[in-house]
Parts: sequence; C-alpha cells; structure tokens
Amino acid sequence: MGSAERPAFAKWESIYMTLVTRCAALALLAFSAMPALAAGPTTNLTFCNKNGAKLDLAVAYQDAQTGHWMMSAWHGVGAGQCKPFGAVKAGLFYYYAENSATKSFYPATNSIEKRYCLPRSAIKRQMLNVPCAVGEKQYGFRGRTPNPGNYTFTFN
Repeated sequence: MGSAERPAFAKWESIYMTLVTRCAALALLAFSAMPALAAGPTTNLTFCNKNGAKLDLAVAYQDAQTGHWMMSAWHGVGAGQCKPFGAVKAGLFYYYAENSATKSFYPATNSIEKRYCLPRSAIKRQMLNVPCAVGEKQYGFRGRTPNPGNYTFTFN
C-alpha cells in the first residue's frame, strides 16, 4: 500500500470505528431502558382472609420489573388476617387458595379460568408452558383485573 493510500484508509477506518461506537452506545441505551419500559403501572396486592381458617395462597402474575409471568406459592394467610403480596404489573393476575383443614378452595370449580402446575412446597418461579413436573399437581385458578394502585382481595 502506498503512502498516499494510507491516509484515505485511516480516514475510513476512523469513520467506521465512530459508527460502531455510536451504534454500541445506542444499543446499550436501548437495552438499559427496557426494564423501565416493561415496568409500567403497578398494582399493590393484598389478600385478606375472612373465611375463619388459615388459607394457603398461590398467585400467578406479571413481574412489575421484567413483565415475565411468575408463579408464587404457598403464602399462608391466617384467619381474620390480611397479607400484603407486593407490587405486580397492573392488569390481570390469577389466584388459587385452599383451606387444607376443611378441603375447601377458591375459586369454586365452576369459576376456574386457568390451570397451573404446582408442587406442594413453596415456590417462586417464572412460568413456562410445559407439562407438570413429577410431583406437581394442576390447580384451578381464577383471574382478576384490578386498576393500578392498591387492591385488596378478600376471601369470605
């Protein structure tokens, strides 16, 4: 390569590196903004138990930060008590609760909208569309769609 060709090559190399650097910076900026975009409005869920006996609760919801569908089980809610669940992405969530002493459960069989697999042990995991794992059982859930802000769901 002659000395006259080197400055032209260096100029294009400099332009190329500038473009690559700017594209990388834009991609990083866009990626860092994604959780904020996914977050959106939230609903602070609280569950109250007025049924007279302890309930074990499972909730399917969208994570407020990532937007991923999550399953969280089993949360004990004592008789006459309320238990804050926390912030979830505003919109649809699903619940299932049971009283193991009386074998009663919520929702009633004719109100089931979705079925999800759960183990009997406490879990919090991202939901995947896969068959039930060994040792898991399907439970019938019902959905609710509260507005953003605070929402209290009461089991009677």
